[in-house]
Amino acid sequence: MPLRSALAFCAAFAATLLVTIACGPPPAPPPAVSCTDRTKNGTETGIDCGGAACPKCNANEHCLQASDCKSGFCANFTCKAPSCTDQVKNGQETGVDCGGVCPQCADGDTCNVDGDCLSNLCASGVCTQASCTDGVQNAAETDKDCGGGTCPRCADTLGCAVASDCLSRSCTAGHCARATCSDGYKNGLETDIDCGGDGGCSRCAPGRHCGSGADCAATLCDAGLCL
Repeated sequence: MPLRSALAFCAAFAATLLVTIACGPPPAPPPAVSCTDRTKNGTETGIDCGGAACPKCNANEHCLQASDCKSGFCANFTCKAPSCTDQVKNGQETGVDCGGVCPQCADGDTCNVDGDCLSNLCASGVCTQASCTDGVQNAAETDKDCGGGTCPRCADTLGCAVASDCLSRSCTAGHCARATCSDGYKNGLETDIDCGGDGGCSRCAPGRHCGSGADCAATLCDAGLCL
């Protein structure tokens, strides 16, 4: 090494050595920011939560926007617990503020089970309009696909609210009862109320409806009425 270069190197080394002796070694770099350091740092909005890189924050932790919160609801810079009125699909809801532990969802909303829907029918993850052929008791039906005034009347033993829900026209203790010859309704095989037909009821008096003379006490049936 030429003498001049050697002298320059020695001078530079000596200067570095003097600085190190006078000031000590350079400070260590700050620790890297993480989502587990129990410190609110980096882009976090709460301690180790929120922001672009860390998990979402729990209720009552600080937030700047909805995406900082597990509930998806940030109000007054605080994450709020899910509710059925926050206009956000969160918690156990299947739709916005409906399903799960919230009120049932309307047709077209998403669902997991039939109970999530007002129609009690969840098909392919969507609440579906009730019908009289969907295999579910829903809408105004008193039993599965029957009763309620909009679907066919229900058979014996099925649920009912009023007599008109039943084929027998007899609703007893919430269930359609078998037609009898003394229930006060024209049902079963009767041609009029509690008379006529082949069901074992008595024959009908004059003026009552009939299908044949055999339905009538006088064995005469004309134009559908007993003579």
